[in-house]
Amino acid sequence: MTDTQLSAEGEAEVYQSFRHFWHPVAYSSDVESLPIAVRLCDTDIVVVRLGGRVRAFADLCPHRGARLSLGWVEEDQIRCAYHGWSYDGDGICTLIPSCLDQRIPAKARLRSYLCVESGGLVWVCLEDVPQFGIPPFQEHGDSAYRVVQIPPVDWNAGAARRIENFVDLAHIPWIHDGQLGSRDRPEAPVHDLVREADNIHMWGHFSEIQSIKTDSSQLDESDPTLTSNHNWRVYMPLTVWWQQSLPGDQFFGLLVAASPVSQNVTRTFMLNFRNFALEDPDAPFCRFQMEIAEQDRQIVESQRPEELPVDLAAELHVRTADKMSLEYRRWLVELKHELSDGGSKNRLRIHSEAGNYAT
Repeated sequence: MTDTQLSAEGEAEVYQSFRHFWHPVAYSSDVESLPIAVRLCDTDIVVVRLGGRVRAFADLCPHRGARLSLGWVEEDQIRCAYHGWSYDGDGICTLIPSCLDQRIPAKARLRSYLCVESGGLVWVCLEDVPQFGIPPFQEHGDSAYRVVQIPPVDWNAGAARRIENFVDLAHIPWIHDGQLGSRDRPEAPVHDLVREADNIHMWGHFSEIQSIKTDSSQLDESDPTLTSNHNWRVYMPLTVWWQQSLPGDQFFGLLVAASPVSQNVTRTFMLNFRNFALEDPDAPFCRFQMEIAEQDRQIVESQRPEELPVDLAAELHVRTADKMSLEYRRWLVELKHELSDGGSKNRLRIHSEAGNYAT
């Protein structure tokens, strides 16, 4: 097996390991009176609210294989549009209109998936025993904060590439020149990180372009830069919580969750939060985040391979600027190993010796 084949196999195995974790598939507010179709890790799912609770089933009626997402909700049950079969919240068929006098087959039930609402999102796990819990989002539901849902966007790239991009500090002066950083100051800011129980915590105190309007009189209108504390938590494997501490105990941030639609297609859900300017329109905040994300999308979609390489020797690294990326890649591989059988654990080669770093 060539190095390229080995790497591609390892990346596919990391992707398959994502089935064991919680991922968002929709905003809670999008799941109302009608079932909706979503896709997670190449699995077609119907998400539907029955009896006030959101459920997730395979988007497939076992009778003739029609998509249940084409149906509707009736008396807290989902009805298939093809022949009218109805299923309750446990996925059990309760009615076959064409055969009312016959016993309903025991096999007439839907494949269900773990499904929970948390932080304004609908989370699904495709396996019965999730690894790690749902990433916390304490700002959601806190009356001190304004939380804004940003429309989800699909990128033609692997989900881990999407997450790595968001925590990559060295790209900011180049991709976001004049908005977040400046090419006149290209050095990656000093930062620290530590691996915790289910996340990598990264933090730093540094300057960036002042792009956020706050209520604080402590900001200098004549100075385009703002020095503040930044905190990131990468909840493994595909969610980031980021917070910027502004003068006057004001906080601004994002929850960014990358949902793997397929190996090379990612849907990103972003929730913007702030505890200032609560009465101001949300549109400018939302528009700014979408502009920044679009600048990143063009670059990330150009990366090859589309999936994040799990062989650390596949790409060059610099110790200071890329330490978050390296820690993230190592942990992805470790998680894959923990979920795989013993025979597959030796198929990946992980290189971390000094010779793999560019200086």
